[in-house]
Amino acid sequence: MRNKFARLIWGIFLLLTAAFVILNNINGFIDIDIFSIIASILALSFIVLCIISSYYSPIPIPLAALYIIYMKPLGLPEVNIWITILAAVLSTIGLAVLLSGKNKKATSSGEKEAGKSPPLQETTPDIPSYLDPRL
Repeated sequence: MRNKFARLIWGIFLLLTAAFVILNNINGFIDIDIFSIIASILALSFIVLCIISSYYSPIPIPLAALYIIYMKPLGLPEVNIWITILAAVLSTIGLAVLLSGKNKKATSSGEKEAGKSPPLQETTPDIPSYLDPRL
């Protein structure tokens, strides 16, 4: 199910990219080159995949990249690029600290056990028969 949804998202993004490239070449409505379009598609797909997987802390970094790309074409307030990157990294770290308890993995019984590791299973390593001292 997850694989089908990811394929659907990528398919939609690629179709929208193709339409955007064609419209940009016909009308030239925004002064954006092809590399900006590709970077935008990758950033948006990363944001969507983070939201789908409920992993929210890295989202500010592609948002900062989108802001840097579209600052001049859309007439957004100009902010120093390094300040934008620093703010994105700091907000990513802040979100990771705040949301660190949200991404705990559930145990096999469906309960969340903080700090407990699963029980160890006694297994014998795969030893070739010519090295096995028991034979």
